Order: sequence, then structure tokens, then C-alpha cells
Amino acid sequence: MPAGLLGGLGIGLVLTALSTAASAALPPERFAAGTGLLMTARQLGGALGIAGTAAVLTGKGDNWRDVFLMAALASLAAALAGCSMRVRTPKTAKGAESGATGVRPGR
Repeated sequence: MPAGLLGGLGIGLVLTALSTAASAALPPERFAAGTGLLMTARQLGGALGIAGTAAVLTGKGDNWRDVFLMAALASLAAALAGCSMRVRTPKTAKGAESGATGVRPGR
């Protein structure tokens, strides 16, 4: 039971932080689509994880070692995919970095 509590607490904290970080990076006009995509990806990942676990358990009997190996490999693949992503910086308007405003004096 304590392992389940610890796992549930960790997942709750990670998913909350992930949702906050993902939605904070979205521009207001794409907020609804972005959060919808995040929730869809979360549901799809959960469904695939449960399906993979069930497939491993039913294919080889009650072999939890293979389930944990599958989960570890999936976590490693997700970590490598996450490390390969780049952080995007907002694009500035042309000339904004030099202080140009696009307004001519005297007009």
C-alpha cells in the first residue's frame, strides 16, 4: 500500500506541473487547442500503457518482471524524446531588438 500511495502522489505532482508548464507556454488564441491536445495525449498514453501491460501479462502468464522492464524501457524512450526537444523562444518583431519602433519622427 505505501508504494501505491507514493506512486499516486508522484504522478499527481508530475501531471499537475506538466499541465501548468504546457498551458503557460501557449499563446491565448491557442490555449483551448493546446490543452485539449495535452489531455488527449495523456489519455492515449494511459490507454497504451494499460494495453501494453495487459498484453505482456497475458502473453507470458503472470510475469511482473517483464511488465517492469517494459515500463522502464517506455520511460527511457520518453526521457530521451524529452531531452531531444528544444525550448522555443518567442519571435520578436523585425527591428525590435535594436529598439526600432517603426514610427518615423515628425509624423
